[in-house]
Amino acid sequence: MAQLRIIHYKIRRKKSLLEGGRPFRMAMLADLHNSPIAQEGGLLRRQLARLAPDVVLCCGDMLTAKFGKAHTGMALSLLQELTKEAPVYYVNGNHETRLSQFPLQYPEREREYFRELARMGVHLLNNASTPVTIAGNRFVIAGFEVPLSFYKRVGSPKPEDTLLEEALGEASEEDYTVLLSHHPDFFEACSAWGADLVLSGHLHGGMVRLPLAGGVVGASLKPFPKYDRGKFELSGAGTMIVSGGLGDHTIPLRLHNPPELVMLECI
Repeated sequence: MAQLRIIHYKIRRKKSLLEGGRPFRMAMLADLHNSPIAQEGGLLRRQLARLAPDVVLCCGDMLTAKFGKAHTGMALSLLQELTKEAPVYYVNGNHETRLSQFPLQYPEREREYFRELARMGVHLLNNASTPVTIAGNRFVIAGFEVPLSFYKRVGSPKPEDTLLEEALGEASEEDYTVLLSHHPDFFEACSAWGADLVLSGHLHGGMVRLPLAGGVVGASLKPFPKYDRGKFELSGAGTMIVSGGLGDHTIPLRLHNPPELVMLECI
């Protein structure tokens, strides 16, 4: 996995509390899945050091937890390095949620993952929000932990707008709010809640990408997912950026779909 696609999106600061500071950069990481692309001295770390983000946002599945085995080493090593350079905010994906909700299925050293994140200073935002000041800009970063029932390959319920308010309370109308939510199918619900910018992943860019058609299949194995990779907007509402992801698992396939590091240029 020698390639790394670096994609830049420009985010215009709109609300009053996001004005007054200097432009800044946010690095968005998703779906690392213990990939060797994050190894010490490797391509991902070199690019992050070169781009020097002011804040790092992790949108879930940085590890792989399945069948009673969790692979956490690459994520912990990477985040240990990143927290020395910039604040890191993190929301669970389905793999982290599986590890936290079914701890007896995993060895004790793997269950230490979340305590290790807290020890190194990672801000875990599972159904929580926090005001932040980055480069003189004041805004809110929130995290919505999508329930595991929405990750079923068959019979997943439809996301309801009320889930966000039940999990996070009411959104601030004054503050610009960046919401980390691993599953992109919640875009409409996140925007209805009040998120200005939603950051998601989960679908690995559709695994196989075809010209014009985009991603062929997502992690749920549903064909041609609507929100596979890229920037999406709802008329008069929010914006969502979906990462193509940094790794893979179960089906180790990325065709015409290199691992992706997303940089958000807030101007």
